[in-house]
Amino acid sequence: MEPKTLLVDGYNVIRRTPALAAAERHSLAGGRDALLTALRASYRHTAHTVIVVFDGDGDAEASQPFGGCRGRVIFSRHDEPADAVLARLAHELEAAGARFTVVSDDLEVRRGGHASGGRVASAAELGGPAGSCAAWPLCEHASRHPRTTKSTRARRAIGDAGAKAAAIGECSAAEERGAVRQW
Repeated sequence: MEPKTLLVDGYNVIRRTPALAAAERHSLAGGRDALLTALRASYRHTAHTVIVVFDGDGDAEASQPFGGCRGRVIFSRHDEPADAVLARLAHELEAAGARFTVVSDDLEVRRGGHASGGRVASAAELGGPAGSCAAWPLCEHASRHPRTTKSTRARRAIGDAGAKAAAIGECSAAEERGAVRQW
């Protein structure tokens, strides 16, 4: 399969995925880390590029490498929603003739991705439905793939990251109550 690009609507996917939403309830950073951990588990050994876009609060768009995976993490400017960044990236990929998939449950983001010639996938599809390959949103023939360990690892990573964030949140709450002794 030729390399493709996965454009992920970060906060939308987090809020539509129960384990990621649980991690985000403890902190925004916890939700982001859980999502990035899950994506890294699924795509680090593939030739695909993963671009995750989050709403930012800075004066300029910020982009950083997606450690352990091909791609990058982008935070939009405070006056530009992540949806607009995703639309711009989809148009750029279309102009370059690249194949891509937009992952979001936001109707406008999905319409924009489709209008730009990309495939669209929901947040639920990102973890890989039963019977699909690990690269489900990028795979054009996922229904022919048997269940793989990569998609299982991705689901476990989401669960592990959510559990870790929950544990960190519980420890922080205990510290705030004075129930944990600081050494």
